[in-house]
Amino acid sequence: MFEVVNFLELAEAFREYITSEFENLLELKGVSYNEFINEYYAKRPIRNGNYCRDYLSEDFELTPANLHHILMKIDYNYMVANKRKSIIEFIKQEHFEETIDSIGNFALQKPLFYKRISKNEFLAFNQPFFDLKTNDSVFDFWLVKAESENMFLKNKLNRKDLTDLRLGFDLERDIELYNDKITCANNG
Repeated sequence: MFEVVNFLELAEAFREYITSEFENLLELKGVSYNEFINEYYAKRPIRNGNYCRDYLSEDFELTPANLHHILMKIDYNYMVANKRKSIIEFIKQEHFEETIDSIGNFALQKPLFYKRISKNEFLAFNQPFFDLKTNDSVFDFWLVKAESENMFLKNKLNRKDLTDLRLGFDLERDIELYNDKITCANNG
C-alpha cells in the first residue's frame, strides 16, 4: 500500500491512488468516495517541514523497514547518521584497527581505520570531514604500501605509496571494490 514518492508529488500521488483503488480499500468500506474527498480537502495540506514525520504518522503506522526507507529519503540527519553507523559497523566487523591520523597522510587529526591485507599492503578508511557536531558520513578508501603500521602512522608517506581507491566510499555502491581488494590479497 505504501509507495515512496517525491514530497512535492505526494498530494497528487495520494489522490491518484485513492481514485484508482477506492473500491478495493477495506479501510474505507462504508465511506463514500465523496465523503472521503470532502474530508481530505477539509484537512490542511502537509507542508515540507520538521513536523512532516509526526504529521504523517498520525494516521497510519509504518513498519520499521518502511519508516527507515522514508526517513532515508526525507531526513538528511537521519540518513547521514545511518550511513555513518553502517560503515562503522562494517569496519568493526572487518577487524580494522582505529586510530587518529597524527601525521597527515590522510586527514590530520581525523579518524583513521586500517588493516593489513598482505606483507606490504594495508587498506585504510579515513573520515576527512569528521566533526563530533556534524557526525559526517564521508569516508575515503585507500590502499597503503608500507612495511609496517608505523611506516604510515608515524612517518609521512610518498604519494606513490598511497592510492586513493575511492574518495567518498559508499558501502552500498562500493562494496565490490572492497571485496575485490580482499580477494586479490588472499589470492596473491
